Amino acid sequence: LDTEAVYPYVGKTGKTCAYDKQGVAKVSAINNITAYDEAALLAAVGSRGPVSIAFQVSADFRFYKKGVYDGVCKASPSDVNHAV
Repeated sequence: LDTEAVYPYVGKTGKTCAYDKQGVAKVSAINNITAYDEAALLAAVGSRGPVSIAFQVSADFRFYKKGVYDGVCKASPSDVNHAV
């Protein structure tokens, strides 16, 4: 993993990747959390640190500006199209 200082987000398409493979942290373990298990997600954040998630972004998400998004997303794990 790189820091923002080393590999900043520039918000435009570039010609080459600037990733230098040095990194400031390494992933030491991966743990899957059962879909829809909010208690397991809470426990992972509390005991393991940052987590990554995958979710489905619907077409109207492009109009989101602030606050809590309340659009309609599909509920099936097979509909996932974004990861953070």
